Amino acid sequence: MRLFIAIQLPETIVDCFLETISDWKDHGVTGTWTKPVNFHITAAFLGEQPESSLPVIKKILQEVPFFAMDLKIAAVGNFKDLYYAQITDLQNNPCKLLTDYVYQLRKALQEAGFVLDQRFKAHVTMARRLKNPDHYSLTVPEQTFHVDQVCLYQSVLSSQGPTYTILDRFPAAAKISK
Repeated sequence: MRLFIAIQLPETIVDCFLETISDWKDHGVTGTWTKPVNFHITAAFLGEQPESSLPVIKKILQEVPFFAMDLKIAAVGNFKDLYYAQITDLQNNPCKLLTDYVYQLRKALQEAGFVLDQRFKAHVTMARRLKNPDHYSLTVPEQTFHVDQVCLYQSVLSSQGPTYTILDRFPAAAKISK
């Protein structure tokens, strides 16, 4: 099973991304667009794991406290050919609550024997391999949203792209807004 842990986005944010992508397309921008059902913020990518690892992963997700928080879509950025919406706290700073959670989660997963990449940047992938012949300014409208759970996802790859399925949801331990 190909697994990852992520934050599912509310429909209002998905709609915002769809409007943004539509605007980009209207201005001649092309690329491989992320399917709306696949928008998320990855906390930890676990890769291929045996089904027998699910109880260990779920136990860690139950034990590492995830706190409710407010996040903001702040800007557009890119990693080589991957274009993303940057996620920050409400003051456009890296979100300390989210960063602290991801650090604790990854530490617990690594102590349990999982191998993870060490990079984390709060973002939502919008597209890959963008071509912007008219150099249209790629922006996203600033939007805030509330997060009160983290999810364990399965990813199935196919020639039509990945399909993500939520296997389990883990609600916030407390509601804290920063």
